[in-house]
Amino acid sequence: MLLGERHCIDCNGATVVLFECDNKEIFLKTPLLELSPDTQADGQSSAQKWADETRQAFARGKHHFEWLIKTRLGADVWVDVLLTLIPYQGNDVLHAVMRNITDRKNEEMERVRLTTAIEQAAESIMVTDTSGNILYTNPAFQELNQYTRRGILGNNASLLYSTKHNTDFVNDIHSRLMNGEVWKGRLEYKRKDDTEYKAESTISPVRDAAGNIINFVYVSRDVSKEMTMELQLRQAQKMEAIGELASG
Repeated sequence: MLLGERHCIDCNGATVVLFECDNKEIFLKTPLLELSPDTQADGQSSAQKWADETRQAFARGKHHFEWLIKTRLGADVWVDVLLTLIPYQGNDVLHAVMRNITDRKNEEMERVRLTTAIEQAAESIMVTDTSGNILYTNPAFQELNQYTRRGILGNNASLLYSTKHNTDFVNDIHSRLMNGEVWKGRLEYKRKDDTEYKAESTISPVRDAAGNIINFVYVSRDVSKEMTMELQLRQAQKMEAIGELASG
């Protein structure tokens, strides 16, 4: 489409469909900023941001950016915009090519939400490849195990296992995961300083689009204090029972 100062000068049918207008005449009469939310995703007002983007296009002759529009029916749609300065009826105007990228932007935002949730989770989270090499850890993992992310990435997860777990036990877990099973149970780990702790762990296989298992995700919670309290409670109950028997 060709852009004037406030309105579009001309457009094709795809533009009318994109903005969900009834026809070309209605679209050309609608100020462009009425087809945008008050603010863009970065918090800047649409009016100010549009002025900045078009100013760059006039200065450079061409400018590329992403823009959030609000259609005539109220839907939010992300578009990829390429503005090009061209001569038109004796004046320089902007030719805009817009492409709907809503699906891609939604996927990006979903990934950001997921990453944020994992990074802020209270549980220790670790991702390995199928050989056990560590590819990712979240801050809770680093705090619990006393490793920096840079210091642990690339190491094998076996580095974290207590020596109380023999090779057969670890191999059995690996076999179950490679068969597509989710493993749940208590594991004993050791920190960087070799102190040990017990954790409730869930280890899940991750498949790629073809269905092949490519990663394992460990989600763990330190239960050492809980187990100590359980042991103390059982011991107290045992002593109470012995006392009752003795008194009887």
